[in-house]
Amino acid sequence: MIATLALVFLACLILGSIVIWKHATLCWPHKLCTWLVIAYPFERIPSLTVGGGAGLTIRFSQIFTLLGLWVVAVLLVRRDKDLLQTKLNPIFWPLLLFTVAGIPSWYFVERPNRFLSTMIATLLAFGAAFLLSNFTTNVYQRIKDITFVMVFTSLFALYQVVGDLVGLPATLTLLDEQYTKQVLGIARAQGTALEPLYFAGMLFLPIITSLVFVQHSDTIKTYKNQFLNKLFANNSLLLALFTSAFLLTNSKSAIVTLLGLLIILVIFMATKTNFNRVWSRLSTLVILGVVGILGLFVYSPQARNVLNELWRLFIFTVQGRSSTAVDRGLFLRIATDLLPQFSFTGVGSGQYAHWARPLVWFAGKDQYLITNNVYVEVWLEHGFLAFTIFLFMLLSLLISGFIKAKQYSFDSNLRLKTITILSFALLGYVIQWLTFSPIFIMPIFIIIGLLSNELWSQ
Repeated sequence: MIATLALVFLACLILGSIVIWKHATLCWPHKLCTWLVIAYPFERIPSLTVGGGAGLTIRFSQIFTLLGLWVVAVLLVRRDKDLLQTKLNPIFWPLLLFTVAGIPSWYFVERPNRFLSTMIATLLAFGAAFLLSNFTTNVYQRIKDITFVMVFTSLFALYQVVGDLVGLPATLTLLDEQYTKQVLGIARAQGTALEPLYFAGMLFLPIITSLVFVQHSDTIKTYKNQFLNKLFANNSLLLALFTSAFLLTNSKSAIVTLLGLLIILVIFMATKTNFNRVWSRLSTLVILGVVGILGLFVYSPQARNVLNELWRLFIFTVQGRSSTAVDRGLFLRIATDLLPQFSFTGVGSGQYAHWARPLVWFAGKDQYLITNNVYVEVWLEHGFLAFTIFLFMLLSLLISGFIKAKQYSFDSNLRLKTITILSFALLGYVIQWLTFSPIFIMPIFIIIGLLSNELWSQ
């Protein structure tokens, strides 16, 4: 069956290549990169899982990545002159070297199906970063595209919370059953992501963007329609929307990470521009938010119960007493215990669950376990050399990004503004990655691709 499907796919690929051979141009990857960016938040809704819970989840971002790589391959075989004149972005090399360095881990694979699904997902994430770093145009506008689409996903997340609170079924809110108030005792925003934690991470970029835009009165998108221009012109309201959706995810690690990011960003802004202007626009919003929360706490018993429960869960998590904190600690401890045995070679992509499951008494036969720390997981699954390359890539981007960001004075320099936004968004994900895994998180590699394009393709 698998061989038959592979032959059918190969036949379609060859036939399609023949059809587009004379018509494909370098504009095609440019347009596909725009659609890839627009697909930034669509990780769970919509998606299609093939092969059950441990199978491969097919998403729009992956489809656009495959199409983009296919078109680039056709242009390369055809020796398109515009493609041959394109300078290869340096991000290509750590992505390639990471893949090659992880090959020794393949010999320790015990679950081939899981290995294939996670390895394919990883390569597709790398492919997205490669495409965006080399072929996207106007990175600043792509940031606006992401922010624009996140407006609607944030509104959808607010609907999920309200719907769950009033008792709408998961078939209407589209929440995963395990994140409803019937299970957790509180309503959580999940949005279009796999988990509330992932959705919170997606919101780093639009929150930072809208905060930076407050200084410039920039709009997230330019329309011919004046009504839409006015609708998205108030960056303080957009910041309030994104922040509300973010807080309703109740992702403790993301909240702590964002708090640290905002402190750094505010200090950064205060040293670069007239901060009184920024504060005059944000102070009213902050005051209204505090008054609104206090009003709910005082006059609404239901809201008071929700806030008390959120605070209790937060304190328990910080103290390591919550069930999720205990589980996370156990998974991470098992990973570090296994690490000395496979520190150099790794056990293979997606194989941690195979080695950890016998050591977790409550794990089901088919339950997929992760370390909840991408750095430990990358080291354990892909080996020390791949882990080193992975860290080198992230540090190179962040160091280069913040060196450039130091030159930004919140003026009209779009390139420095773009680098500043993307650097802070990536820093947020790099910190949050200490508390979740795996590596193949497409929104992170979309940010990596955009940042590397703006840093190294000029």
